[in-house]
Amino acid sequence: TTFVEILEGFRQPTSGSASVLGIDPATGDAAWRARLGIVLQSAGFFEALTPREITAHFASFYPTPLDVDSVVEMVGLKEKRDARCKNLSGGQKRRVDLALGIVGNPELIFLDEPTIGLDVVAKEHIRQFILHINRKRGVTVLLTTHDLSDIEELCHRLMIIDHGKVLYDGGLPELKRMLWQESA
Repeated sequence: TTFVEILEGFRQPTSGSASVLGIDPATGDAAWRARLGIVLQSAGFFEALTPREITAHFASFYPTPLDVDSVVEMVGLKEKRDARCKNLSGGQKRRVDLALGIVGNPELIFLDEPTIGLDVVAKEHIRQFILHINRKRGVTVLLTTHDLSDIEELCHRLMIIDHGKVLYDGGLPELKRMLWQESA
C-alpha cells in the first residue's frame, strides 16, 4: 500500500526515488495527475447521484475526458445509468468506481483490489473490463491484489513487495517454476 501511495503521489518516500510517466510523483502537477486513473479499494461516493451523474461530475475534472455515456456503458451500467447509487449492488457500485477511474482517459490506471468481496459474475465483468482497457485502449494497469485468480487471468508481469523490498519481479509461470523447485 505504501509503495502504491508513493507512486500515486499521495505519500512521500522516506528514501529512494520514484518516477511515474517520467515524473516524480512527489512533484507531479495537475497535468501529470490528469494522465492517471486511480481506483481505491473502497472509494465511496454520493449515494443520491446516479452512475451517469457522478461520472459526468468526475469527467469535468479532466482536460480530455472520455464520453460519459460510453464510459458508463463500458463498465456495464448502461441499464443502471439513471438509478441512484444507493440502490446499486456491491458489484455495480464497484463498476461506478471503475468508471470514475477511466473517465479521465488515463494512460495509467491504479486498481486496488478491484474484485475483492464480489460475486463470481461481478468479478468476471471487472476482469473483462480490465482486459479491455489494457488491450483495446492501451491503458497500463497497475493492479494490487491478493486474489490469485486475478493474477493468473490479468497479469503478464508481477512483483512481490515486502517491507519496501522487491522479492520477485517477473512472470507468473517463472514464479511458479521457482516455487516448485524450492519446494522439491
